[in-house]
Amino acid sequence: KKEFGKEKAQDPEISCSVPTGMFSLEYVSVAWVDPYIIQGNSLQDLVDEIKVNQGVTFPLWTRRSSEARKRLYSEIAEVVADQTPTLLKIVESSSASQLLRDWARQVMNGNLEWQFKRFADYLREGTLLAISDDIS
Repeated sequence: KKEFGKEKAQDPEISCSVPTGMFSLEYVSVAWVDPYIIQGNSLQDLVDEIKVNQGVTFPLWTRRSSEARKRLYSEIAEVVADQTPTLLKIVESSSASQLLRDWARQVMNGNLEWQFKRFADYLREGTLLAISDDIS
């Protein structure tokens, strides 16, 4: 909340690294995913498929979000799939939805471009590329 200056900010994401490069799913007791739709599939369904393939069981939940927020998540994933654009590029994009442009403007006005880049790079490299390898 302090970082973003927003009372609604919540649920920080924690990243960790291990010497092998992958955190073993056997140590996961529960997971929450954001409501992304990736290549027509919900992230929850994609992660469920990975769980089955890995032979692990743990509860998996999708965070509740408004329909607008769900669309925003998925559009962000589409926009950053190949590379992370600047927020200004998103704001000026005629192909981006008004919702995404307004969100990008708000993040940009908060001087949080660095945070967006970090988030977008992590989303692409830590989720989208890993998922695309599993569904290709």
